[in-house]
Amino acid sequence: MKKAISLALALSLSSVLSTTAFAAAIEENGGKQDIGVKAKYIENIVTEKTIYADVVWGEMEFTYSVSGSKIWNVDEHDYDLESEGKWSASGNEISVTNHSNTPIAADVTYKPLAGYSEVTGKLTKESFELPSAEGKTYDDASLTETTELTLSGELSRDVTKMTKVGTATVTISESDGSSIVKEAATYAELKDAIAQGGSVKLTGDITLSSRINCKKDAVIDLDGHTITGQIMNNNSEVTVKNGKILNVDGTIMSQKGTTNLINCYMSTKATPVYVMGGTVNITDCTLINETGNYSLINNNGAVYISGTNSFTGEIYKSANKVINTNILAGTYNFDPTDFVDAENFTITQDGESWVVAAK
Repeated sequence: MKKAISLALALSLSSVLSTTAFAAAIEENGGKQDIGVKAKYIENIVTEKTIYADVVWGEMEFTYSVSGSKIWNVDEHDYDLESEGKWSASGNEISVTNHSNTPIAADVTYKPLAGYSEVTGKLTKESFELPSAEGKTYDDASLTETTELTLSGELSRDVTKMTKVGTATVTISESDGSSIVKEAATYAELKDAIAQGGSVKLTGDITLSSRINCKKDAVIDLDGHTITGQIMNNNSEVTVKNGKILNVDGTIMSQKGTTNLINCYMSTKATPVYVMGGTVNITDCTLINETGNYSLINNNGAVYISGTNSFTGEIYKSANKVINTNILAGTYNFDPTDFVDAENFTITQDGESWVVAAK
């Protein structure tokens, strides 16, 4: 211990001796010298993660009711029972509310007690994630999730009073929040959700104030709504599905990464899908260039198209370089021959549609 103290003192002295010194001479009797004193603020505040959740449940009381009829068996001199059992519940919901400054995961399980193995339990949600409470009010609805327990199987007719037959267990742990589906009704909410990454679902039509750049993996579920504006994938895995994207100057741009377009309607006076790099998968989509020019331009990426698709405007192709645009199995409103691998697929025209099928 003494050695440790001595070392600390020696380091302190060394620090003092190495400090830059300033000097001034006071030559007059009663003279004075002002010495400027400097200060600065350094912040080293570490935010600790706190896991705190409320778990609320009801009475958790279940009743097994049997109804039917007894039929006299003349040969056995006994009754044959024809019956049906049904379960009813009171207070069978379990709610978890997150008050932590980090996302959490909740896992809910049911285990029957010994002697009641024939009574099984099922939960409507066995696991779910809740977002961080940071930046949210105490009663924010997004911080709470509820699951419901139901029982099945047969309960012995000897159990005529409320008896414990099993245990429901709730386990809380920290989560990265990757499976949480955020909701967005405004441009600001959508921009913030995409900046965080993960899944976001629109709750209304949104007009973008400026192009949204996806720099983290994201799933954008339009949920039948419309985005007016442009989305660019910078270098992530981005899925856009189930709705409309409208804009004057193009709707989807890909620089790098993987972009999945599923069940989308895209209409613009420019090119709906412009690929500068990365991989773009187009499935069950409508692409409309309102001026009749290119519906898809692939300069330096890989494009794979499948499902039922309708394109207004040609797909760009170059006489000077190989364009990695591939049309796979599906139905198209245009002749896809130039983009189909004839060794692996067949093309059949059916009226005004072309059907591509794997050999």
